[in-house]
Amino acid sequence: MATTRFWGTVTSVRARLTLAKFESETHPTSDGHYLRISGTRTSGANPPEPGTFLVAVGPKAHEEKRFAVGDLVRGDGDPVPETNRDVCADLYRARTVHVLARAKDQNMLRPPDPPRTDAPLTPEAATKAARRLLDPANLDQSGFCEPCPYGTMVAVVRLSDPRDLRRGIWSKVPACLGPADCPHYRKP
Repeated sequence: MATTRFWGTVTSVRARLTLAKFESETHPTSDGHYLRISGTRTSGANPPEPGTFLVAVGPKAHEEKRFAVGDLVRGDGDPVPETNRDVCADLYRARTVHVLARAKDQNMLRPPDPPRTDAPLTPEAATKAARRLLDPANLDQSGFCEPCPYGTMVAVVRLSDPRDLRRGIWSKVPACLGPADCPHYRKP
């Protein structure tokens, strides 16, 4: 699998959350963040492909770089294989991610109305946040929740054996981790 080089403008920073369900118990884990990037990606000798895509970054990368909406970034990542169902992104294992330019105004790409101007959730806060189902269309590029740091795609695994995540039944569920009184929330 060839490494993919990407660059572009960060349009949203979202929590990366996985829920493991066994009987009546739910165990959330957060492995970092998803960066929604509008830009180009290049794989091997192929010409650059423009578009919007998701890049999974770990908690250490986000802690060091403090990615924000409007940042111009460049880096390398691997395409997510179909067998890796706990990553809801186009690229993962992002390496050498550089912030080429910081956004002058953190809200320049989105309306300044709360709560969409809030900072992205930390992994600890994402695991503790209340989760509500979200209409999948809300997370699309033209969707109502696209710029919001609280809207995310959650990987959910239903387990028959709590020690073996790979044998579970996987699904991807759009969810809102934001405040219950959000005026922008729309039920599915």
